[in-house]
Amino acid sequence: MQTMRTLTPPGDWASFKLVDIPTGAIGTYAVDELALIQSTWGVCMHDKYMSEEAIPPGEHVILIYQCEKILVRKTHGTGQGILVGQKVYVDDSLGNAPWSCYGGNVKADPADTCIGICVQDATADDEFVLIDLGGDDMTDQP
Repeated sequence: MQTMRTLTPPGDWASFKLVDIPTGAIGTYAVDELALIQSTWGVCMHDKYMSEEAIPPGEHVILIYQCEKILVRKTHGTGQGILVGQKVYVDDSLGNAPWSCYGGNVKADPADTCIGICVQDATADDEFVLIDLGGDDMTDQP
């Protein structure tokens, strides 16, 4: 699955490379999945591992933390869709991957983190949603 769509790379996305995934890190890191590194949310990328495959400790990972259009895992099968323009939140209290996100005008839990804005409607049964990811600058938004 291609998770990132860009117009003029790298003009509309930003990333950093985590050289060594720490043993005992919060959750796990997997390709195309949401990850939390320190206080920054993003989507993991790796040139050696396939989509949704876990990246073992000791390997490097690229975290895309800003992207104009990127697919992220959505909570599905709960009867909740996400509409264009709604904020997208992640429940970071789970402590393990794969994390999923949900949309709305109000957080389900005050501790949840805003990671972006929905740019294409997603139905309740969709597994992924296309968002404008702002994993470093959206985290203080209500």
